[in-house]
Amino acid sequence: MNGSKLEGRQRPEIDGLRAFAILPVVLFHARLGCPGGFIGVDVFFVISGFLIGGIILRELESGTFSFTRFWERRIRRIIPVLLFFFAVTLFAGWRILPPSGLASLASQTVAALLGVANFKMLALTGGYWAIAANSILLLHIWSLAVEEQFYLLMPIILVVSHRWFRRGTGFVITALFASSLFLSFYWGEIGYSGNFYLLPSRAWELLLGCLGAWAIQQRLELSKLLRQVAMTLGLLMILTAAFILHDDPKWPDARALLPTLGGLLILISPSSWKQNSWPVSLLSLPPLRFIGLISYSLYLWHWPMLVFLNNFKSDPVTRLDRWMVVGASIGLAALSWRFIEQPFRNKLRSLRVRTQPLVIGAAFAWLCLMALSCQMAKKPPQTGSSRPAFFNCPGSESIGGYEAGSHLADGGITFNGNGREPRCVLLGSSYAVMLGPVVQSLSDVYHIPCALFCQSAVSPLFVVPGSESHAPRKLRELRKRDELVKKYISQWRPDVIIVAARWNAEMAAWGKNLGPSWPSFPESFSNTVTWLGQHSSHVVLIGQIPQLPFQRGEEVADMVWRSYRSHGNLMPQLQEPAEATATRQKGRMFLQSCAQSNVTILDPAPIFQNQDHSLRYYGSKGIFYFDYLHLNSLGSMELKNLLEPLFKDMSH
Repeated sequence: MNGSKLEGRQRPEIDGLRAFAILPVVLFHARLGCPGGFIGVDVFFVISGFLIGGIILRELESGTFSFTRFWERRIRRIIPVLLFFFAVTLFAGWRILPPSGLASLASQTVAALLGVANFKMLALTGGYWAIAANSILLLHIWSLAVEEQFYLLMPIILVVSHRWFRRGTGFVITALFASSLFLSFYWGEIGYSGNFYLLPSRAWELLLGCLGAWAIQQRLELSKLLRQVAMTLGLLMILTAAFILHDDPKWPDARALLPTLGGLLILISPSSWKQNSWPVSLLSLPPLRFIGLISYSLYLWHWPMLVFLNNFKSDPVTRLDRWMVVGASIGLAALSWRFIEQPFRNKLRSLRVRTQPLVIGAAFAWLCLMALSCQMAKKPPQTGSSRPAFFNCPGSESIGGYEAGSHLADGGITFNGNGREPRCVLLGSSYAVMLGPVVQSLSDVYHIPCALFCQSAVSPLFVVPGSESHAPRKLRELRKRDELVKKYISQWRPDVIIVAARWNAEMAAWGKNLGPSWPSFPESFSNTVTWLGQHSSHVVLIGQIPQLPFQRGEEVADMVWRSYRSHGNLMPQLQEPAEATATRQKGRMFLQSCAQSNVTILDPAPIFQNQDHSLRYYGSKGIFYFDYLHLNSLGSMELKNLLEPLFKDMSH
């Protein structure tokens, strides 16, 4: 994202390469037919590493490198438009977002101002591909944080290397590149979500660009034919990645080499104006160069505009709407580039900004934004019962502490044990996780030791067949889970086992996930309930809660706020979709048909329905749901009267 020069020569094709990086990103975010467009960020990292590495290496070689001058250039390039962007986004959030949403945006801004937005986004989403990420206004700033961290560390590394290992600079860069690449592949393989966000696993892409710059400095020269072949292949690799690849939690993995090496091939194939190849001519076309020049501003502006569109447009978002936002983003980016980026980079003689006013002004603006963001990030004040809901809507983090996946080997998550064996066990998927707050509360009140074996996206049903050596990895993990759960339940023989899941989804997914050779859902369900009944006094099956009429990925607080504003500042009346009601009732009927002597069915649905059959989705303390089919901590506590008799019986 820096100047397009190499050893004093103009490289207009680099601006075109930026266009090939930013356009896929924008189209991917706008869902306009570019499924692998996220690779544009990977290409940007290679470009940044190439240009930054080239600048530092050339100045070190000539003896003119200065940390002060280097970081001044970075400030001029990045900070002014970024601070303006934060100010505009906060203002728009203040005018549009519900108080809880504004507080979240402000906390994101604080992290971005501190240069740790990537850590913030990791904490908020748990992974870039998570559903919740679609509504985070500053999600895309994670990549700027990675670059900022790289800009702080790389000059120091290269200066030390040049001073003490001058001839080994290439080896140092290569060693760092290989280490980061290995870490990225390893983190991807074990499913660590920080692989996408953090510098250690992303540095290899920037270092790949640095290696290209070092190779150029070492007088790497390709023949005219090889340059044309390299650039053609590089373009094809980037385009193939953009239109063939799809999102994957393991990213960046080995597939990321396709677009990054493609970008590198273009960067290490400079052509003089007398020997331009057709790829250089293509990348140097004025429209592509223009998009490349405004790519930084375009990257900043397009994402929050899409988030505002998707979350706050009253009518369904159409393909035309998304194209219009893309067009508006390009227009806004052009203005931002012309009137903010250019003057501060001293590209316009009439509007040049000297260093001292720049630093003082940037520091003052940073302090003002930080103070404002910290104030806005404070928890919204509680309000009267007439408008409580959108002021308080706990998110998924309010129940996240009840995920027991990493505690299975230790006997799950336990409450009020104090050396006593659990008398109540909670088992199930995310529908069991959301019961965590109310179970813990009742455990505290009645001093009943409890254990939780709850895992999102993991069925509570036991995998019946033996552990064949050729079984897929997922099935081996399920069997291991089953062995641990059975081990502890057999040892404890609890009074009550509570089982919760989204039963209609379980029925639909069981055979499809495990294959036709496995038992049917009714058989697996019966086997599991029978086993639990043999090892406990009482099995309680929890039915499903009603579903809100929102789409997957939509934030409940945002949807309610939008409806509230469009209905004249009145809380909207919501109805469960007819199809969702039918499938939920189908699941309830199935549970009732499987009831045994020591099995009880509890239906939570009436708690969240009014007499007119509309949804009771909020109360005096706030909204009960964090997404369209899961309760938050407030909603969980609404189940207290349903579950309390179980704990009263155990306390006698």
